[in-house]
Amino acid sequence: MTKILLTGRANVGKSTLFNALLKKKSAIEYSEPGITRDSIYGDINIQNRHFRIIDAAGLCDNRDILSELSAERVKEEIQNADALLLVLDISVITADDHAVLALLRKSGKPLLIAVNKCDLGQKQHSVEDIYRMGISDFTVLSAAHRSNLGELLEKFLVLPEGQSARVPTADFSLAIIGRPNTGKSCLLNRILKKKRSLVSGLPGTTRDTVSDLLNLQGISICITDTAGLRRRSAVKEDVEFYAVRRTITAVRECQTAVLLIDAACGITEQDKKIASIAVNSNCSLIIAANKWDLMPGGKQAWKDFENNTRFFFPQTHYAPLLPVSAATGWNIVKLQNLIVKTLKSYSCEMPTHELTELCRRAWTECPASQKERNRFKLFYALQVKKGPPAVRIYVNSLKFIQKNFISYFTGIIRRHYKLEGIPVNIKCIEKK
Repeated sequence: MTKILLTGRANVGKSTLFNALLKKKSAIEYSEPGITRDSIYGDINIQNRHFRIIDAAGLCDNRDILSELSAERVKEEIQNADALLLVLDISVITADDHAVLALLRKSGKPLLIAVNKCDLGQKQHSVEDIYRMGISDFTVLSAAHRSNLGELLEKFLVLPEGQSARVPTADFSLAIIGRPNTGKSCLLNRILKKKRSLVSGLPGTTRDTVSDLLNLQGISICITDTAGLRRRSAVKEDVEFYAVRRTITAVRECQTAVLLIDAACGITEQDKKIASIAVNSNCSLIIAANKWDLMPGGKQAWKDFENNTRFFFPQTHYAPLLPVSAATGWNIVKLQNLIVKTLKSYSCEMPTHELTELCRRAWTECPASQKERNRFKLFYALQVKKGPPAVRIYVNSLKFIQKNFISYFTGIIRRHYKLEGIPVNIKCIEKK
């Protein structure tokens, strides 16, 4: 596999080119500089060769502390990449472009040049500026209009094969979700044991969804750090709107979500709304109370917090709750074991005979009248879906089935198959 890093100064169209190469909108595109902060990975195949494309933050953008932190991360990506792709804006060449080019040449890595935004009608003038930079071989293209990408892809094939092994396909996907500044990026870095996501004390640091591959106890997991979700009325910038959309998409596509709550701030109304997104997405759920190392009170404080959580989150009664500290690493191993346990249970198989006997036994023990028990017949129970499990119970009449009976059956099945954190969909169907 060959790793190619897209780099250049801010606002030259790196994210647009990244999306064009991947043929999907993975990175946020916006006209303002400094939108990309974390590195985003995407894989493509060209003539049976595997390439990992990396979209990184712009260099020479020192407007604030986050820009400086992002630039430092880009320099690390340069060292880890097999080849570099410098993206230039054909409409204007600045001193920052010269500085970035000098930095990339010092790395000694194979260097490709993409001159972007050629659709602006200023091709001739800017090409002369490119030559003045000492560049003779470059590709003129328009990432926004997907024009001349074929020429760039042909140059990819000329690059030497990278030393990195091909990344295996993930078996499961995991999303870390929560309000801004609850420690999601810190938790991602702690679990991966590397600085994958940018961490700062400022809320809203993460914009794009940041994914990486994780192997836990032989299970390959695509773990994703998402942007924090604020109240809808508080989302005023277009960039945050796009970040929120990507976060919701990540939750809907994952098998397991870890809802991170800031224990120091307590449970908020927004936490409840985020939990509802996970529940409605039908993914398995784990609730982690972060920054618990800052909380006084010992075991009694945790017991009170747990009771409050169950009271405010009745729809997540099946989700395990765990105190953690992403900053210190306390209880992170327990969280990882819980993630593995949940993912293994996510695709649980329920044999029809065993499931039917379990439901029949549950009916005989349920708090129903003797008359109802005598008139009610449960023909059989069938698992119709895995990941998460869905069960259909075929009965002679639905008039005996009350809503609390469905909850009762769900609890029996969850306990029997040890489906902690897993949503179980049960529906009774009348069969004459």
